[in-house]
Amino acid sequence: MRTLKLLVGIGIFVCLCSTSMAQPWRSNYEKGLTQAKRGQWADARASFLNANKARPADTMAQSYVGEGVADRRPWRQGAPYSPNFASAYCSFKMAAEAQDKTVRAVALKDAIDGFTNVISKNQISVEALLFLAASHAANNDAKSSGAVQEQLNKLNAATAYKVDREMIEYSDLQVLTGGGSGINPDPTAIALPGADNAFGIVPILDFKFALIVGNSKGSGQAFATADAEMIKDALVRHAGYSEQNIIVLKDATTEQMLAASKELAERMPENVVAFLFYSGLVAHDISNTTDYLMGVNNSSSTAYGEMLSKSAFYKPFVTKGANIFAFYQVDRPRMGDIACFGQEVLQLGKIAQLHGTAPGEINTSISIDGIVHGTYAAAISKSVSEIRSNRIPILDFAWSTFDKVRRGGDGAGAQTPTLPVFVNMTGAARF
Repeated sequence: MRTLKLLVGIGIFVCLCSTSMAQPWRSNYEKGLTQAKRGQWADARASFLNANKARPADTMAQSYVGEGVADRRPWRQGAPYSPNFASAYCSFKMAAEAQDKTVRAVALKDAIDGFTNVISKNQISVEALLFLAASHAANNDAKSSGAVQEQLNKLNAATAYKVDREMIEYSDLQVLTGGGSGINPDPTAIALPGADNAFGIVPILDFKFALIVGNSKGSGQAFATADAEMIKDALVRHAGYSEQNIIVLKDATTEQMLAASKELAERMPENVVAFLFYSGLVAHDISNTTDYLMGVNNSSSTAYGEMLSKSAFYKPFVTKGANIFAFYQVDRPRMGDIACFGQEVLQLGKIAQLHGTAPGEINTSISIDGIVHGTYAAAISKSVSEIRSNRIPILDFAWSTFDKVRRGGDGAGAQTPTLPVFVNMTGAARF
């Protein structure tokens, strides 16, 4: 009898001790969930780390709480316990919001180490792989990001390890559930655009801006306005540009183009990326070797005073010290023996200038899903979607578009894209 009482006493003592020991992990973990929902990522991370100290191992098995055997019950309806994953996710969000580069780098390292740690324990979840790949990409490690994405694409989501999703922000959950693009409107955020692949990851970078002009009216390029939308979509989906940092003009006047370049430049901090795409009519004044962009309001191809000079188009971005990547889908008829649009090479600023046609050539078009597009714009869009990076090397990109225009599509070989002409920039520059 004494033995039985002793065993019962020991059992009660163990249960009480277990409950007592469980309370620190529970209170800290639930505190972390509350803080995460408020966007208090640093505080939430600290709470999850404290929970981990009291109970170190993540588990997808349900946990039990209660004051004793009689009221023992599943914790949070059987939700997984994921303090290691949660603290790594908080670091990921801290990096997304960091304004200081050093702080961002530290947070990204913590996120990468944290997600790698849970994966190394064979806790291979869709979530851990997704955010690890995003962290590597944000850290400009495309090779590691690509390797993780390959692992993610092969993962069977139905049988994968399960983590607690309650701390994950709604926009990120959209990517995980296929409920939307998940593009965060905050340009400083590490976003997770889904694109055509629900697990595709190209984080948005806040220092990248774009001005896209498609002038179909009067230009003979009926495809120009559709191309403007296609280029914008490619940059947002596959190249890490925030939609808020892109201006698209269709059938714009000279005044509207100049105003847009000034407006976009005013938003920019210094030393950023400016992606410029223009499809429409252009002109070249032989007398002073000056290139011009023509608005839909220009009366003739020689009314240079009504046009927007290329130097004026660039000037707002040059003033901000931006790295300018300018793409022109324009006809380039010769004027005389050698003169044509593109002959003017400005010496101020940091510029990489590319054309969809060689001197003397005109643009061709192809049909994509029943919509007519310029061959060069289609090649740009296709190359961006294949490279899928927020730091695309300009020279490699130029060769990619060259190959596509020369070998692919209905107009294959009919025009020859140029390689970049550089001013104070090299082929390793990235947009």
